[in-house]
Amino acid sequence: MKELKTCCYEWCIEEYDEFNDIVDNDFNENLSLLDLSVLDDSHKLCLVRDDYNVGATKGWAYVKNNRLPNEFDNGTHVPKRFTAELAVNT
Repeated sequence: MKELKTCCYEWCIEEYDEFNDIVDNDFNENLSLLDLSVLDDSHKLCLVRDDYNVGATKGWAYVKNNRLPNEFDNGTHVPKRFTAELAVNT
């Protein structure tokens, strides 16, 4: 029997309008498949963690200066493999 995932991670580019509201999202499990050339003041790159163990909670880790923080905004540790993936793709 196949074991179900308890959490998953996706990269996301968020697009913001002039009011700083998110108007669009582009998600992908593989960072190399996102168009990083759009990143500017109105587009932010982040890593999203969906945790199905805790009632489908989400955590966001926003890339700043081409670096991921050590933790998601909910305090969960960011796995090192994503820091490595970011380094290869930026």
